[in-house]
Amino acid sequence: EERARAGGAQPAGTIDLGGGSVQIVFPTPAVAPSSAPAELSQRLDFGGRSHALHVKSHLGLGLDSARTSLLDLVAQRPGEP
Repeated sequence: EERARAGGAQPAGTIDLGGGSVQIVFPTPAVAPSSAPAELSQRLDFGGRSHALHVKSHLGLGLDSARTSLLDLVAQRPGEP
């Protein structure tokens, strides 16, 4: 909705890359499609406005987890000539 955006700007999503997980949040239409799983749809009331959001956390895809996986992979490779 236009009133939910400051100055009519387009809404933006957020990706939070933590140590062990990554969280993804982005706005959705006020009425979420019936195909969207209920556990991924949230409503946030903030600043006098209501926002419909898609929220998902992926455990094991954070920065520390990625670094550990990469180091494990490098350690398993045979030596280069």
